[in-house]
Amino acid sequence: MKKSGADRLKESKERKRAQIRERVQRCREKKRGEPRETKKTDRCKKKKDATSTAPFKHRGEKKRATDKVKEALPVTPEKRAAVLSAVLESPTTRQTLTLHGLILSPEEQKQSEINQAIVKDARSLITSLKDGRSKDSRAAMQCCTSLLCGETVTEKKIQKHVAETLSINRERVRKSMQHRKRVLSDASAGWTDVKRKRRNDATPEEHMKIAFDFWASPGISRPTGNKRDVVRERIAPKEYFEHEKQILEKTQNEVYNEFRAKFPDVKMGQRTFESCKPFYVVPARPEDRNSCCCRTHVEIRMLFSACMNYRKQLIKEQPEREQVAPIYTHLTDLVDKTLCPKIEGNEFHSKTCCDRECVDCGVSLLTFLPEEESTEEDGTQVKWQRFEYVTVGENRRLQMVEKQTPPGDMLSYFKSLLVKFPGHRLRANWQNNQLKGLIKCLPVGHVCCVHDYSENYTCQHQDQIQSLYYGQTQASIHVTVLHRHSLAEIDGEDGSADKPNVVTEHLFVISPDLKHDHHSVHHCRSLVAQYLAEIKYPVAFMHEWTDGCSAQYKSRHCMGDVSYSVADFGYPTIRNYFETSHAKGPQDGAGANLKFKADMAVIRRQKVIQNARDLFEFAQENLRVPSEKASLS
Repeated sequence: MKKSGADRLKESKERKRAQIRERVQRCREKKRGEPRETKKTDRCKKKKDATSTAPFKHRGEKKRATDKVKEALPVTPEKRAAVLSAVLESPTTRQTLTLHGLILSPEEQKQSEINQAIVKDARSLITSLKDGRSKDSRAAMQCCTSLLCGETVTEKKIQKHVAETLSINRERVRKSMQHRKRVLSDASAGWTDVKRKRRNDATPEEHMKIAFDFWASPGISRPTGNKRDVVRERIAPKEYFEHEKQILEKTQNEVYNEFRAKFPDVKMGQRTFESCKPFYVVPARPEDRNSCCCRTHVEIRMLFSACMNYRKQLIKEQPEREQVAPIYTHLTDLVDKTLCPKIEGNEFHSKTCCDRECVDCGVSLLTFLPEEESTEEDGTQVKWQRFEYVTVGENRRLQMVEKQTPPGDMLSYFKSLLVKFPGHRLRANWQNNQLKGLIKCLPVGHVCCVHDYSENYTCQHQDQIQSLYYGQTQASIHVTVLHRHSLAEIDGEDGSADKPNVVTEHLFVISPDLKHDHHSVHHCRSLVAQYLAEIKYPVAFMHEWTDGCSAQYKSRHCMGDVSYSVADFGYPTIRNYFETSHAKGPQDGAGANLKFKADMAVIRRQKVIQNARDLFEFAQENLRVPSEKASLS
């Protein structure tokens, strides 16, 4: 039977009443489980809070009071603000509003200003550090952010707002909080520690240090011996670390194999080993070849290295013998052992000692082991090298010869070199200092010239045909580095004794005559005198410095030309000679610069140089005026 609407309404009301009764019953059961005192305390607390925080009985009363105040206030915002400001000046009103948290107390205002100042300074510091790449900048940035971001930021979940306030991203805030937690929990950690966490299977730092030192050890790499060979590494913007360049004496595969043989306990792959190579250790290149070296210096260094290597083998068996015959690291230490000590204030050893005329010093001061002085043919044989003249066909040529003799023969030749070497070294250093002192304190009216022939320039085409390969034309280049005082007409200022101003000029004499004899040198000297006359320089005395080539500067014919300097040029000349094989200087670089620029012009198809005349015209067009940059001079 279908129910009427009144019946359905009655059932619905009964169902709702039953649900309400169940809900009330559950609420009562829940309240019965709570202590009576707690409920009473909560009721008292709520009543007290309602009394203290609700001055109005209900919201309607509060609404009517608010409307009355709004109607009484002025209409314009400025007047309304002025009235409210006057009302807030009441101490009682300000105290009440402070208790409700609507305005700040004077102490809170002061604390707010301090917090804003700290945040502003921290933000400016972080802005200046966050783009830095150096380790110091990274450490300072990590330390600063870790001190500012801690547990309170995590609890209040304000990482995003902190990142915006400090002008950093949220990832950096997260890492700073992790770093802070790690430092506070681990006593061994440091605030400025910026190292990445190493993997468990990573190569230990001790092994990396062993590999690093092995790359720079003797026998693996060596210094170039040139004080200008310096390698720089960038450590920060506009900050570099310099170190002397060292050249590998072996391939990287050979170095790695030796490392594994010497340190079998160190487990390291070849790529990891190569990554430990210092930045100043570089592979050998053709440009690293040292040319025009002194025979005396090269030969005595080879003998010194061979003798010390043999002594190391002897001492390795009996280490206590090193007290009798020490192993010298540098040749200078061994040579100084054979000389008397320097006089205080003197740069060089006494000339008497260097010439081996002193009775208190000499090679006899050195101590050698019996095995080193052995000359028995049936005994130990050592390999060493020296320079000798060898007959090749009908000509005699100086070549490096490898010897295999008893140790006494090698030591005997080494002693003969030690007798002459100190005097040779003294003369070379003395002459170099004299030239520098003369240029620095050049008297007024005096001129200093350094003469030298550069290697002949070979004229080549950019697109050279095969038939011209064996018929290339050469040009002779004589270089003169001239030092004089400045002239007002030429240099804009006159040099004087009180205010010296020494000017350096490079003069090139380019000629098709390939015969470098005293006639050619005399003609070059006459051209130098002609140039000084053209600029009206009052030459009172000429100082010439040359090498010891007999055909060009040192024969009787050359000295005859020098003796006629007053008659030929109008001023006296004194000629000074560099020590044998020690005449390298700016004159060599000047000649090389001219030939390099000429080759580059030919390669770039800017000039065709087929003979000495073309080279002379190119030099006149491009080398008469100094370039603005030293790298292009």
